[in-house]
Amino acid sequence: MDFLLYMCALKGIPDKQGKKRALELLSIVNLSDAKEKKIGALSGGMRQRVGIVQAMLGDPEILILDEPTAGLDPSERIRFRNLISKFAQGRTVLLATHIVSDVECIAKEIMILKDGSLITQGTTDTLEQNIYGKVWEVTVNGEDATRLGSQYYVSNMKQQGERFLVRIVSDMLPASDAVKVSPNLEDVFLYYFCG
Repeated sequence: MDFLLYMCALKGIPDKQGKKRALELLSIVNLSDAKEKKIGALSGGMRQRVGIVQAMLGDPEILILDEPTAGLDPSERIRFRNLISKFAQGRTVLLATHIVSDVECIAKEIMILKDGSLITQGTTDTLEQNIYGKVWEVTVNGEDATRLGSQYYVSNMKQQGERFLVRIVSDMLPASDAVKVSPNLEDVFLYYFCG
């Protein structure tokens, strides 16, 4: 609470209003019980939640988050994504992350940057549609799976008994028996970053 009140002072939020807002936000992120603890005593997920409370104190119209779920365990990541979605109502949230599942769950519009330049943007559906016909699956033996992995961008390889189901992102047919499949957002990122 001391940290949050200090942040309120820096943001020009009056003491009484700041404390009320801090308590309200701590309740939303389920940290009311930890309000008197030192930040150093909190877990990584709890610290992330304190960070979003701090960012939301002044009720900003634009919220910029850089890798907000990095280092969190899966359940805490899901919880934090849900918080971001909740806080996104009525404001613009810029989320910088390499965690594709976060993007899928949170973003309405995705902008893909590579080497500091915008290379494409759109909704998840639009981006996936843009690479339709460039994602393939083929079932092969272990030797062919290794060969395909060295020749193409493999977004997934799943063992099925003695054989492997290999998912490949490629402009060209990677094997005579490969079939086109619907792209997902991971395929999109692989296509633009590795292609």
